[in-house]
Amino acid sequence: MQLQQVHHVVALIDHRSLASAAKALGISQPALSKSLRRLESYLGVKLFERTPHGVLATEFGREFARHARAIASEVSEAERTVGAIRDGRVDLAVVPADLRGPGLRSVPLYGDEMVAVLPPGHPKAGRPWLLARDFLDETYVADVTRPEPGREVERFFAPAGVEPARVMRAGTTEGVVSLVGAGLGVSILTRLTVEPYRRLAPVELVQLGHRGLRLKWHAILRRADGPESRVGRVAATLARVAPRAAVEPRLPTPRRAPVRPGLR
Repeated sequence: MQLQQVHHVVALIDHRSLASAAKALGISQPALSKSLRRLESYLGVKLFERTPHGVLATEFGREFARHARAIASEVSEAERTVGAIRDGRVDLAVVPADLRGPGLRSVPLYGDEMVAVLPPGHPKAGRPWLLARDFLDETYVADVTRPEPGREVERFFAPAGVEPARVMRAGTTEGVVSLVGAGLGVSILTRLTVEPYRRLAPVELVQLGHRGLRLKWHAILRRADGPESRVGRVAATLARVAPRAAVEPRLPTPRRAPVRPGLR
């Protein structure tokens, strides 16, 4: 299966017409039909059927589309990151995936693990691990507005064909932990990211799947930025200090009330 076939499935479901989908993709209709036939042959199932109302997805097609949309979203985010580095808008990006491409290089930083983040006393907090379906009846608190490559959508929800029905956007790790700690939902973060913030809210961490869901953080930069360049030295420094910095972030310092003269 090729990545372009994933985009072809999403386009056909959105447009419900081979001609319209092919036009949106910038390819010929015969090329799109051939691509989809190859994908159906590879999967061994029929994804679409022609009807008087257009081309409609079969039950298998709708299920595949759920995965396809998640994959396409992850790929788009990765492409945006890679594009920003290539054109100089971003010098370096730290991502939980080994993004490769022409003109880029990747520096491995440190290992980590994605875990479920639950409110204290949550009924599921005592389980040894959680599956994707365990999130279906929960409000999911997300720390980003778009799915990121190598994160929970790509590696946990999409393979299981699961999508949380209720999603709340927090925007920051501190916001996620605060909302979850207040009992307003559940989330998934990496263990090294969330651990320090447990001082702000006593959330519970639970393994994902019976084998756990491990990942490795990488620094992505231009290949032209060699080891002796400014950006290259930053990447090398991150590789040395990132594991310690990940578990010792700078948290907000509590403000002290001013002491008035003569009072103790």
